[in-house]
Amino acid sequence: MNLPNEEFFKRRKNKEDSNNAIKIVNHGTISYRLGLDILVKAIENASKNINVTLTLIGGGEQKPELIDYCKKQGILNKIVFFKDFIPVEQLQAEIENFDIGVISMRSNPVYERCMLPVKLLEYVYIGIPVITSDLYGIRKYFSDDMVEYVSPDDINELANKIITLSKNSKRKTELINNSFKFFEKYNWNRQEKKYLEIMNDIIDRD
Repeated sequence: MNLPNEEFFKRRKNKEDSNNAIKIVNHGTISYRLGLDILVKAIENASKNINVTLTLIGGGEQKPELIDYCKKQGILNKIVFFKDFIPVEQLQAEIENFDIGVISMRSNPVYERCMLPVKLLEYVYIGIPVITSDLYGIRKYFSDDMVEYVSPDDINELANKIITLSKNSKRKTELINNSFKFFEKYNWNRQEKKYLEIMNDIIDRD
């Protein structure tokens, strides 16, 4: 299991709500299977009801297509396309001030059962509440009181969830606190110890 490196990621102080725009973030590869087009369109819909912006950090084959879409729709004031790559040791400084992290992966039986996005774990570790596609590989570790789930591929449901969560400070705090319980069981030191035990077992067999 890939976990946030505790050398580079720290728990942030509680973020106070403000009257400014709700800031949504997603970082990593921008590709069709990860559903960033779904997220962009959800933000487009949500922005008709709330003051919200989305920052996409990363590069990928779908990035030019999404930039063109945002230009045509006149929503580049709502969607920020940031750097193609940020070193992991600089990542927290770039994402820790966002209000909500969103994982909008499409449903795909090939990878959804075994994929637990590292970006989700990074948001949780820092203390950013998460909205995510309801996929087996995520639900295996996170219950409904730890993250907000939405049906994969559903633009309207995602837009409504963004609107609802952005207005509910109590719920955001609950998600932040409950989701961090994941790291009571799964953390860098424990996983490192487990890995070394496996390696030693393999060596002993030889």
